[in-house]
Amino acid sequence: MWEAIGLVSYLLINFYFTRIQANKAAMLAFTMNRAGDMLMSIGFFAIFALFGSLNYSQVFSLVPYMNDTAITIIALLLLGGALAKSANIPLHSWLPGSMEAFNGVKQLYFIFIYILFYYHYSNNSIDINYLSILPIIHSIPTSTLHAITGNMLGDGSISLSKYNKGQGKFAMTMDVYSLNYLQHLSQNIYSQFTDTKFYPYPNILLPHHKDKKITQYHFKTKTHPLYTALHSIWYKKDDETNKFIKIVPLNISEMFSEISLAYWIMDDGYFDSYGRAQTVILCTESFTEEECLILQSLLEKLSIKSTLKIRSKINNRYRIRISKTSMDRVILLVKPYIHKDFLYKLGI
Repeated sequence: MWEAIGLVSYLLINFYFTRIQANKAAMLAFTMNRAGDMLMSIGFFAIFALFGSLNYSQVFSLVPYMNDTAITIIALLLLGGALAKSANIPLHSWLPGSMEAFNGVKQLYFIFIYILFYYHYSNNSIDINYLSILPIIHSIPTSTLHAITGNMLGDGSISLSKYNKGQGKFAMTMDVYSLNYLQHLSQNIYSQFTDTKFYPYPNILLPHHKDKKITQYHFKTKTHPLYTALHSIWYKKDDETNKFIKIVPLNISEMFSEISLAYWIMDDGYFDSYGRAQTVILCTESFTEEECLILQSLLEKLSIKSTLKIRSKINNRYRIRISKTSMDRVILLVKPYIHKDFLYKLGI
């Protein structure tokens, strides 16, 4: 995509190829764009040499521990690439000349770029809205992001505050036996971003709940931009009810790993020991059949086989059943991340 913009700029600026001025402007634009490409490429090579990765979360998490001079040089290289490509000062010299040749076909240029942009991202199943919040999501540790993904596939939910500029906040409710697990989430996952709170239900401190037995705990966080960003990819507005419903993001493969599977099993999985089954079933009734197929493809990437189990023919709802032959593989992958209180969900 980056390279295509430079090539398309050259071709369109030189559209009237019989004009000397158009020829010169096109050559200057191509040269300056190539200079920007070179700076950007050197910047990427420098990042990989310094960090050993181009992954957002890994790079951002290691930046505070790296040499300031090296970080500054990398930033300048990336900035230089962007300045040349977007014709900003001081790498703007190709822009004035290109306007004379470019004026007659500028509408075609923008249409062509839009088609390239749409084709690239639609073919890669990336929501354009996701691109704008990508830095926020990938600024957190990868393991944390994958754990949150598991929670969102399970009992986790994100709502938008009515009183705090529509900022998102995370919450989940589980039975009383899950208190240790919720405390684990608070201490190891969500307290990195905001304070967290637990609310028992029934609340025995309230007069009308006195002498009642606690059956559930509600866990929630304060609002944070991360949850707002995650809300935009995990929910869509239902036009009929005017409410948000949870969906499986098309780009979920970027946020899913064996860590996600472990938290997903702890939240919404159970061990089916009936008869010869002896396997894990994931409760996915809140997702459509198409979304369940996407989730099955994620399991397949982890070399885990599964089938869809019809939960409701009327509502077209399904559960994902891990194939018995893949249970050893599942246990090997997720056991290091399963809280001790939930090992029984693996049949251990």
